[in-house]
Amino acid sequence: MDKFEAAALWLLTFFAAFVAASARLAWLLFGPTAADPPEDPVQLAAWKRKRHWVTISEFAALPAFATGWVAAGMCWTLPVPLVVLGSMASGALGFGFLLNALHTIVLRRVEAARISNV
Repeated sequence: MDKFEAAALWLLTFFAAFVAASARLAWLLFGPTAADPPEDPVQLAAWKRKRHWVTISEFAALPAFATGWVAAGMCWTLPVPLVVLGSMASGALGFGFLLNALHTIVLRRVEAARISNV
């Protein structure tokens, strides 16, 4: 692998980690979201924005963890079994985040279908 490919991989890793960290910080700054949308239009816009960034942070976690281990393995010439085990361990954590994001999306769709049927 040449230096350009390694630099591109590091940039992708940094961007994925930056998106995940930014979304998580935004979630922490604006507090937990309520399960039910608020009635006030201003609060509703903030509620939707927050849920959007929480979902993005959950989806960004899995590729950020896996790419980080692969990039670290390439940069520091770690043994391949260590890189695979590290990717699997961090992927298990990322998979939990992915399931949480999917849960949020499914609940949103179910809620939208329930509201449209009423």
